[in-house]
Amino acid sequence: MICKEDWYEPDAGKVEDAFCGICGDKMDVSRNNGPSGGFAGAMAGHNRKYDVFSCPNRRLAWHLQAKLLKREIEKTPSNTLAEVMQEELDGILKDRTPTKEIKGW
Repeated sequence: MICKEDWYEPDAGKVEDAFCGICGDKMDVSRNNGPSGGFAGAMAGHNRKYDVFSCPNRRLAWHLQAKLLKREIEKTPSNTLAEVMQEELDGILKDRTPTKEIKGW
């Protein structure tokens, strides 16, 4: 399955393999986590087991920039801006190199 972004938490055992929605790489998986919901979930009696899929690139600068660009492409009402951003995104994903330093991340 291709995820929307770079992190996914389906019910345990429901998904065999997942691929990052940002870069397309196969995601790492940690199986049978839980119960979910932390303290509040435990107090409410939730006992859901889940798997955690995460992209191995998710903390790299180029991946973060690609993720933010993808979000902006989806949000912009301008086809022209979307095309320009898509061109930059395609280059970042091809070269796996950021084109700009993202401050604060």
